[in-house]
Amino acid sequence: MQNTKIKIKIEFEDTLEDANSTPLKIADGNFEIIFSQDKKNLIDRSEQALLQANSVAIRDVISNYLSELSKKKHRNRQ
Repeated sequence: MQNTKIKIKIEFEDTLEDANSTPLKIADGNFEIIFSQDKKNLIDRSEQALLQANSVAIRDVISNYLSELSKKKHRNRQ
């Protein structure tokens, strides 16, 4: 039986772009969210943004994976 590998890559980078509150899917298929670096709540904001982006990304990846798996099983039956 074939196994499945899951890869997760998280990057933090400084930007001058405006902060947003919703994870956005970008051209390469990844998701990004930009949050303010308010020094008072930096750890909380980082954690909240990361969890929010991950939640959206996980749902998207699982949906795509299961769709492709279903198509593959259908092709194998024919």
